[in-house]
Amino acid sequence: MTSPAFPKSASAEIRIELGQKAIPAHIRAECTPSGTDQPSLSIPASQGSKHQFSSRISERGVSLAELVLNVAIVLILASMSVPTVTRTIQTFRVQADARRLYSLLTLARMRAAANFTKGELSSSVAGGTFQVMLYNNGSSSYVNEGGIQNLSSGNSFSYGTISAPAGTQSPISESAAIIFNSRGIPVDSGGTPTGNYALYLSNGSGLYYAVTVSITGTINIWVYSGGNWTKNI
Repeated sequence: MTSPAFPKSASAEIRIELGQKAIPAHIRAECTPSGTDQPSLSIPASQGSKHQFSSRISERGVSLAELVLNVAIVLILASMSVPTVTRTIQTFRVQADARRLYSLLTLARMRAAANFTKGELSSSVAGGTFQVMLYNNGSSSYVNEGGIQNLSSGNSFSYGTISAPAGTQSPISESAAIIFNSRGIPVDSGGTPTGNYALYLSNGSGLYYAVTVSITGTINIWVYSGGNWTKNI
């Protein structure tokens, strides 16, 4: 079967009409070179100038004034957030120190019971250091259990002007040595059970934490807020 024959002008018309957009007759006539039936599309001068203008706009970039304004806005926002970030970091540090003391007190208590001896958390209140120690029955002296640890930067052992003690302690004071006997009970230097142990922490910006040991050996973390100690753990 043979395809129907169309005049050349008709086939050109079909090819034009099947494109993405029909081309008006007067433009098609201008775009078709003489002696051929294939239209060639050219962009009018007015459209070409618009294309060149949009290209110049897209390549314009940012002016110095706009750059300075954006930098100034960023600096203002950053300066507003610095105090908040600083307070958050200080809070995390004092919380972390309180949890470290909590963990080491728990370790001293467990080690004392496991070795049928006495365990102690020894702290230097002035120096801001602390370490776990175990009593050696053979030498009748305490030996270090692990290395000396330091409080985080900006923190110290202190309760400032607070007069109310945390937990069951009375009166308020820093406990430089917290001792557990072989049953995990906190005792004083004479071996008498006591619930008067506490360590107080300050971040130097008005935030206070306390770690206490009750007479039963329960260890708690407290935070000072609104004139009262609130149990944190």
